Amino acid sequence: MTWLRGLGTEGDWVIVSGDTRIVKTPELKAEWARTRLTAFFLGPGWMNIPYWEQAVLLVRWWPKILEQSSLVDLGTGFEVPYRSPSRFKPIIVRP
Repeated sequence: MTWLRGLGTEGDWVIVSGDTRIVKTPELKAEWARTRLTAFFLGPGWMNIPYWEQAVLLVRWWPKILEQSSLVDLGTGFEVPYRSPSRFKPIIVRP
């Protein structure tokens, strides 16, 4: 994942992604851990809804994503739930 390495090199990025392979694939998870990028991954259900509905939900989540990213250590990861727009699910970054 060239883009992940690139952002990690630049630093000071927070990523929001629907690509859950980063969390599930050991090699990609190790790459993410090395970058120390804070990340929010869209949880189950997000990819099954129309694009514009995803956009509306993400806009609703955005203030919480900004707040959470400012409170946590670099490299922290979260799942953004589709159904319950109130609480993030922590993701263990270490592979």
